[in-house]
Amino acid sequence: MIFHSVGGGTGAGFGALLHDELDALHGKAPKLEFAVYPSPLVATSVVEPYNAVFATAKSTNYQDCTVPPELVLC
Repeated sequence: MIFHSVGGGTGAGFGALLHDELDALHGKAPKLEFAVYPSPLVATSVVEPYNAVFATAKSTNYQDCTVPPELVLC
């Protein structure tokens, strides 16, 4: 289980690196991700939507199931 934010800071970049390492170490183990996405109405940074898109694209390669706050992508 992985819990992280995808809006920026350490969650998006470090989360992608962590996905790489966990996949290399535990490739066949099931992986479940709980992602916290930035709000489209309140943004503290201009690049939050871009970070979210890139982090989601990277994590879909490694996760078996991603659980965002409002929907489930499996």
